[in-house]
Amino acid sequence: VSEIFMPDFSLLNFDSDVALLKMEVPALLTSQVQLVCLPARFDDSKLENGTRGWVAGWGLNGSNKRDATLTQVELPVISNKDCSREMIIVSRDHPMTLN
Repeated sequence: VSEIFMPDFSLLNFDSDVALLKMEVPALLTSQVQLVCLPARFDDSKLENGTRGWVAGWGLNGSNKRDATLTQVELPVISNKDCSREMIIVSRDHPMTLN
């Protein structure tokens, strides 16, 4: 790896915990190392409330320890306005919103 791009990552709350790696040499593709297609441009204005999306990661488990297994969940997308109204009662964690 020659560079790691994580410009907005926050160690405080793990916000923006996605990284792009620039490889010095091409990776060997295996059953565990695969390519991913990224959109040339993403327009979040085309998402509507109720659109389904996937979130995946190695977040904290029920014991507040980092999970060693990649976990995924399908969630409905909601507007920031609806999220703010609902989440003010529950918590300040980051659910899946339009941005």
